[in-house]
Amino acid sequence: MVRNKSAFQRTLWCVTILMMVVLLFCHTYGDIQITTRHGMNLWKILFQGDFLNFFSLNHVQSGNVFYSAEQGASYNIVIYIVFAIWNIPLILLESFAGIDVMNNMLCLAYMKLLPIGATLLSAFLVKKLLDLYGLGEQTKAFLVYLYLSSSLILSVIFIMGQYDVLSLVLQLAGVYAFLKKDRRRFVIAFGIAFCFKYFAAVIFLPLLFLQEKKISKLFFALLGFLCPIFITNVPFWIFASAREGFALEITLLTKAFSTSSGVINLFVVFYVLALIWCYLKKQEEDAKLAWRQATWICFVCYASFFGLLDVYPYWMILLAPFLIFALLGISEHFRVGLLLESMGLVCAVFANLIKYDWCYFGNTMDSMLLSKLLGPLHLETSIIYGVVARLQAYPWVFPLFNSAFFACCCALAYLSYPKAETADRGIGVERTANEYTDVMVLRSIINAGVCLLPILSNFI
Repeated sequence: MVRNKSAFQRTLWCVTILMMVVLLFCHTYGDIQITTRHGMNLWKILFQGDFLNFFSLNHVQSGNVFYSAEQGASYNIVIYIVFAIWNIPLILLESFAGIDVMNNMLCLAYMKLLPIGATLLSAFLVKKLLDLYGLGEQTKAFLVYLYLSSSLILSVIFIMGQYDVLSLVLQLAGVYAFLKKDRRRFVIAFGIAFCFKYFAAVIFLPLLFLQEKKISKLFFALLGFLCPIFITNVPFWIFASAREGFALEITLLTKAFSTSSGVINLFVVFYVLALIWCYLKKQEEDAKLAWRQATWICFVCYASFFGLLDVYPYWMILLAPFLIFALLGISEHFRVGLLLESMGLVCAVFANLIKYDWCYFGNTMDSMLLSKLLGPLHLETSIIYGVVARLQAYPWVFPLFNSAFFACCCALAYLSYPKAETADRGIGVERTANEYTDVMVLRSIINAGVCLLPILSNFI
């Protein structure tokens, strides 16, 4: 980071960090609780000598009084290994101190520190990728701030505590290896990311097609990409203990790739065209233009994935860094880019807040700080939540805001299209928040407004 930050920049950081802390202690969500419980149970099942029956034995309740549904382990074993290691302190507190970790506010906040830590690691990788582009220190610090303060980070990580960011870390490492022309690490990083979330394939395939044109090499790269998922799944499939989790992934993919417009799926049409474009397009020799080309196709593919399909709100964290990278391609319209980024993401978060209100309201706050300060929370008397509930009755509201989000992404994709004459955009030009005071203030206000709505609903 740059040491000589202005008072305005320090104020932006302080406001953002304060909002992060508030959201950390005011929200928790059932997904991270049940996955934490499954991860904690891994140790018990392992010591029982029944590891290969992990999935069939791990059909349990989280233990939280507000999220009491019994659920099976639904993800690849790699996720549960990470959760098992991270939550060793909770196992010790539960086993030896008798603390009810699933209903203790501090323990629930600790669970969320895993995706928060992964987010900080992803920010480090964002900076490493910006290093490859040759930007000045002030510009890199500014772009990293834009990433960490985006409404996607605030809503997905600090409200829902979702852990798709674990896959994002590996995807960013894979993109870094791609740009360094390290084929082995590129394939391995994306292969492991695929274990965390299948959506890593959305950008792996375009990058692979952009880099490699020989069918035989494409085939062996795909084999290498799929190796981690087979190695980690096959032993459990043999014991027939992972069928439930595999079935859930198929359900999620079915949801994502369902027909979205008449008799065709617009994303599939677009994605096939993108793959053809990547295969026919020669990877640029110029390092900066190659950087722009690679990050641009990642942004375009993820933006179309989230704009054209019916997806859960927490998956959208995968778009966040690539949207920031797209800003580098529109140096002369950077102010416009900032407006498109902030307005597009706020529209997306607001659309999801309407459609998936249970991810933001209600039980997410019942175990946390506000319930300790105010007692039982009653959203039925809230004006804000009443408006949200009423908007849910209009089927056009979600498509309207989601379309606005996708329109902003399309505008960014058009403006940032990588061309040889713009390869050096942003190089040697230091950008800071001071140059865009009006936009940054507006961005902070609308980000805070949409992300703090659930908390405000307890008072208004």
